[in-house]
Amino acid sequence: PDLDDDGYGNLDGSMPVMTDTPVFRSRLRPVAVELIRHRWAAASYTPAGQNWRALFDKEDSDHSGLLDAGELKSLIRRVLKIPPRELSDQEVMQLFRELDEYDGHEDGGVCLDDLLAFLGPMNESHNRFEARARRRAPINPETLELLRHRWAAASYTSEGQNWQALFDHQDADGSGELDLGELKSLLRRVLKLTASDIPDAEVGRLFKKLDKDRSGTVSVDELFALLRPNEGNLVN
Repeated sequence: PDLDDDGYGNLDGSMPVMTDTPVFRSRLRPVAVELIRHRWAAASYTPAGQNWRALFDKEDSDHSGLLDAGELKSLIRRVLKIPPRELSDQEVMQLFRELDEYDGHEDGGVCLDDLLAFLGPMNESHNRFEARARRRAPINPETLELLRHRWAAASYTSEGQNWQALFDHQDADGSGELDLGELKSLLRRVLKLTASDIPDAEVGRLFKKLDKDRSGTVSVDELFALLRPNEGNLVN
């Protein structure tokens, strides 16, 4: 399959979403699916054109990058103006479950990529634009500060800070580099950063930003450059 413009693929280093992602097949009534798609397209228009992310972010009240069942229902009722007589509460919950299960990971929420897959036929060009925008987006400064704080705390030993030992602990194969799984394990298990602190999508984006040589791994030098407080290259 074709790689995207930067030749790298998805946030997690896998093949691009547009070529490998399965078609979303909803069990909702076809008329309900078309209604949601139509209302979404209409609601996402701004003076500058369609802005799908702004519409999603407006309902993502906790800024987690995921919509829970209540937020999805609010999006459908308040923003898309679809009343229960046109889409019942049971159908809203059915849609939520379908979206949550779509990528094979039931994480209790719906991300923008899940919605884009559901909106399918109307979103191909926008999906490409969104994927590129997310890859090139700066890392949230608050997230970066939290990451540095947790790293500093976790790296303390009886002899002071030992960054290398913390890195080596996660370098399971002793290669001197971390793959995406090892980096995620470091963030989740060692630094105790939850998905609400840094969503999986942002972990993928962080991995790509760190992997400057596109080797598919993050070296100790690449990681330490991020963790030095005076290094701002990933937030500019």
